[in-house]
Amino acid sequence: MDLIRGALARAKLSPLQQSVFDATNADPWGPHGTALSDIARRTHTASERSEILSQLWKRLREEQWRCVYKALAVLEYLLTNGSDEVVQTLRANVERIDVLQTFQFKEADGTDQVRTGTPPSMACAACPASDCLLWAAKWPWVSVSTLWSR
Repeated sequence: MDLIRGALARAKLSPLQQSVFDATNADPWGPHGTALSDIARRTHTASERSEILSQLWKRLREEQWRCVYKALAVLEYLLTNGSDEVVQTLRANVERIDVLQTFQFKEADGTDQVRTGTPPSMACAACPASDCLLWAAKWPWVSVSTLWSR
């Protein structure tokens, strides 16, 4: 029954929302680079950015850890490759991501899936809060100290 409800819910999605849904699915591999770049490119249009972010907020409330993890990974990608308005939106909604810093990325058998590295929730929460981190992520070839000396 849940499978039928899920299929009906996906049938009501716009092509852009379907693209975000596919990028944040529960498959055991990350979102494809071309899908990420297409989603990032489309954040420069206000209506499409709204669709993208609303779909990502929905995916962050999922119970499947892979969907949540991938939604955070897409948000992290959008921070550095999307429009500047994405950063402003994340700054305004950082509490939605802060809540996920204690999220457990575990399988049904209890194995932790994010043992090493920084979970995307921490990177997404820290990046909009710090202009220096954002500059370093968005424009790695520009020295932050050079910018401050001007």
